[in-house]
Amino acid sequence: MASTSRTLPTLIGDTDVADTALADTVVYETGTTFYLVKIVNEDSAQVYVRVWDATAAVTNGTTAPEWLFPCPANSTIEWGNKVGWTLANGLAMACVTDKGTSGTTAPTGAVSVLVHLTA
Repeated sequence: MASTSRTLPTLIGDTDVADTALADTVVYETGTTFYLVKIVNEDSAQVYVRVWDATAAVTNGTTAPEWLFPCPANSTIEWGNKVGWTLANGLAMACVTDKGTSGTTAPTGAVSVLVHLTA
């Protein structure tokens, strides 16, 4: 896991959590609300970032994600919600090239994900 966190002075969310090596990764281990997901996909295939409300690693490819964020090949995309998406437990994520719940194929190219949330 290559996740980092930094505190920000803002009214909507105050922390950025970034990860450059998503697998079955828990990136934030407490309840929170997240407002923005930014995906930088340098892979030649479309990717999907799966998000779970969890405090431990989930079974990627079996456990249905609460949210699924797609990003086209060789693209950067931001998904935002000014009200936010609420997580009661924590933030777990994985990045795959398989749409939906099933499949665990990781992208071959670099993919980084930044999540803007409240601490």
